[in-house]
Amino acid sequence: MPWKSKQARPSNSIGSILKNGQIKPIKFAVGDPREVTVPAGTFEVFPVEQSGGQPGNTIYVTVAKPRRIVRFDVTGTSLQLQLLSLD
Repeated sequence: MPWKSKQARPSNSIGSILKNGQIKPIKFAVGDPREVTVPAGTFEVFPVEQSGGQPGNTIYVTVAKPRRIVRFDVTGTSLQLQLLSLD
């Protein structure tokens, strides 16, 4: 499926979690493209908001193929993972 801004969809295959004996789907929503700078460089990315799990996350995925995760922010914390190099 092509990536598009404002696209939201649940994932029952890669993102279900078990909580209190119940399966809870994790949802992903694709935001408008923007530039993000990390140690590996500056990239045009789709911010992907992940919700449904605790905590939520924002995953920054390159617009250009092959798609790469260049940054991963854990909501409500200062934890941020960044791509250091393309090597």
